[in-house]
Amino acid sequence: GDVIPQIVGIDLAKRPPHSVDFVFPEVCPVCGSVAVREGDEVARKCMGGLHCPAQAVESLKHFVSRDALDIRGLGDRNVEEFYHKGWLADASKIFSLKEDRWFELPNLEGWGAKSATKLFDAIDKVKEGIPLDRFIYALGIPQIGSATARVLAKQYLSLTHFMESMSSAQDKDSPAYQELVAIEGIGESMAEDLLFFFADEKNLQ
Repeated sequence: GDVIPQIVGIDLAKRPPHSVDFVFPEVCPVCGSVAVREGDEVARKCMGGLHCPAQAVESLKHFVSRDALDIRGLGDRNVEEFYHKGWLADASKIFSLKEDRWFELPNLEGWGAKSATKLFDAIDKVKEGIPLDRFIYALGIPQIGSATARVLAKQYLSLTHFMESMSSAQDKDSPAYQELVAIEGIGESMAEDLLFFFADEKNLQ
């Protein structure tokens, strides 16, 4: 909701004479995967996906954030700590945290029986179910924000139908692909990001 500034020009008179061109990294400093600037996008991105530890951590933070699964007690710092301890190798591990770390978490520094129970209760509440649009948004698919997630949820109605459709739509000659790109607000660029996400076995797991 903030104003996005636009750069309209450069005042070269104010540029220090010793300035040199900034060389953008061509490899990810965390996982070593190639870093690419795609098309006319401004961002240069690591192509390691969830195999990159930095991306895996940020993906987990997004997954549990307020507009996604909204799991209270799993803030950024706790997500980072749990990931680096090997407790959250991926998002699915969140849902077995109670069974896996029932005795360990209350004894962790900064935790106790009460705070651990609150976190486990928050996870149990999410297990009971959340709206489809929030789950789609939680996946962290590029270009798929909360508004687009709502559009997709309204179109496909269930997670099963959504996943089956994304699988069928991998064939661009299929009716499923035509249905996808015909959705108002979903263009070919968004469709590509959706299909790329669902073509990755790790993401499907």
